[in-house]
Amino acid sequence: FGLMACTTSPQAADAEVCKAGVSNGELRHDGANRSYRLFIPPNAGDKPLPLVVAMHGGWGTGSNLAEQSGLDAAARTHGFAVVYPNGSWRSWNAGNCCGRAASSGVDDVGFISALKDKLAGESCIDGSRVYGTGFSNGAMLANRIACERPGVFRAIAPVAGGPMIDSCETNDPVPALLVVGRDDERIPWK
Repeated sequence: FGLMACTTSPQAADAEVCKAGVSNGELRHDGANRSYRLFIPPNAGDKPLPLVVAMHGGWGTGSNLAEQSGLDAAARTHGFAVVYPNGSWRSWNAGNCCGRAASSGVDDVGFISALKDKLAGESCIDGSRVYGTGFSNGAMLANRIACERPGVFRAIAPVAGGPMIDSCETNDPVPALLVVGRDDERIPWK
């Protein structure tokens, strides 16, 4: 009886994910429960929406980035969904950086790829239009994913975070808009 009460049909799970507004979810990856915040704009209509994966900076959270970035308002205006995953110990393993996620070898490339696959399987998400962005440490992860798994994102727009990998050799480049500031002392222009 207890198991039956906990099971959810695929249609019910799809309806829950595709419900307009903010929802929180979890995805088990690499032996750990990983969390995220998802925003589906109201009046999205019947067409599947593009998805933006927005990765927070070091010591941040997905909810922090949602508050700081204004992406929910842009999604409401322009008709796209936004998911804000949470890093491990408030950090991402961007290759040579940052924090405990990097020093512990957390598979963040795999986590973001699995999250994209999960959400792309929902009826309200267009899996062929998934884009990556991030701030600082999250921007570094966006660069790493574009290099190591170019099929995850159609394009990336990392903000204030350069590549933190030694080299990127791929035959499948990902379009990128790199946003950096000349006066940024933490992630210098050079």
